[in-house]
Amino acid sequence: MKRGDIKEVLKNIGPQAMNKEMVRAIGHRYNSKFSGFRGLFHSRHDVANILVAFSGRLKSNDAATGYEAAWLFLADQLQGLKDSAGWLAETIVECAEMAFNRIIPTSEVIAGNTAQVKCNQQHNAARKIRSCLKSYMEKQQKSKDESLNAGL
Repeated sequence: MKRGDIKEVLKNIGPQAMNKEMVRAIGHRYNSKFSGFRGLFHSRHDVANILVAFSGRLKSNDAATGYEAAWLFLADQLQGLKDSAGWLAETIVECAEMAFNRIIPTSEVIAGNTAQVKCNQQHNAARKIRSCLKSYMEKQQKSKDESLNAGL
């Protein structure tokens, strides 16, 4: 599945469309797109392989399942990437923007050396994805509660 196809599904269905198959598809796409590239610009095959191996469960949060686990996993992987301008980072951020219909800032002016700036950008983007997920889940729960109360 190509990046545009993944984003289109997320745009049409929303955050709940993200699942282990979608996470794996992002990793597979990176590996197939950049299979001949090794070096400075496309050297994140290690992270792509982690995405491909995603089981749908988080070691750090057993209660998280389905789309919640997938988004938290992607946010964790994004936070670990070195460059917000890389294909994997851009793909994760663009998928979140499509799914949550929000802008996820990745380039802020931050004082400090280049490594610190890139690290802060990744942390901020990952934090924003977690925040969007939390807001979305709270809305879903509120809607569910209102439906149950309306039925009484």
